[in-house]
Amino acid sequence: MKININDNYRVVVYVDDPLFLGAKDQDGKNLMYLRDANKVRSNILRHVDGATDATIECDTTEICSHCGNAWEVNEDPNDKEWELGMPMCCEDAIKEFELASSD
Repeated sequence: MKININDNYRVVVYVDDPLFLGAKDQDGKNLMYLRDANKVRSNILRHVDGATDATIECDTTEICSHCGNAWEVNEDPNDKEWELGMPMCCEDAIKEFELASSD
């Protein structure tokens, strides 16, 4: 019989996206998210009695820098058509992989 044990409880605070509309690129947007998350973290530690720490967590999504699709590579060592580790989303990613592999 399966028993579920819950542990590692945490509180996650979501920040509305409209605060970050000034970012022109993904790196700038990431820095703005992190800056504002740190502000929220500081306020939690300052205003919540008994709070000894607050951590910042985020989800990571891997996408292709060329086409923006989800990053997917060939993981099948027996595949004769695609080289192991070769991206499978677009021609530009494949060309970049082939160029890097030829070095």
